Amino acid sequence: MYWEPEQCRTHIPTLVRLAISKLLKTISKRVDINTLLSNLLNLDYNTRAKPKINWEIACERNKLLNKLHQDALQVIEATGKLELKHMHLLAEINPQSA
Repeated sequence: MYWEPEQCRTHIPTLVRLAISKLLKTISKRVDINTLLSNLLNLDYNTRAKPKINWEIACERNKLLNKLHQDALQVIEATGKLELKHMHLLAEINPQSA
């Protein structure tokens, strides 16, 4: 699949946000993810609505990407705190890797 540069402005942040959202939903089925997070997340991953930014302004897109990056790192760090008995949750996210 090839995207024009203009399409990347919205598609890449949307895909990253969707990945974080799916990871949070899967882990939250069995573990209270909030107990594992060191800080509150920057964005609300319970809504499907795109963040309200002006996609044409580079600094707004960069701020959003930075927030997504911070959230992703925090969620990845939180999954590292999972006890071994919860590791099967990661296989539910990507069954092909199991």
